[in-house]
Amino acid sequence: MKLHVSMKVTDFQRAIGFYSDLFNRPPVVLKDDYAKWDVDDPAVNFVVEPGEARLDHLGIQVETASELDALAERIPGSGQPFVDVAKAHCC
Repeated sequence: MKLHVSMKVTDFQRAIGFYSDLFNRPPVVLKDDYAKWDVDDPAVNFVVEPGEARLDHLGIQVETASELDALAERIPGSGQPFVDVAKAHCC
């Protein structure tokens, strides 16, 4: 299981350099308007895209259907709002 973080950044090229240095590796996906690092330590799928600087969205990435099922059972019981996007394929 990994945390998924997607951010909009005003200086896309500078952000690519910063996060490449921070994670000690280049992005695993790099396009004109999208960069993604899939890192094991810390366990994060981290994305930056150009735009007005802000947090775009957060999520939890799982590898198996059973991990997803376990989360789907636990989250509603928290009493906190959430969006169920179990079939989403992101990034």
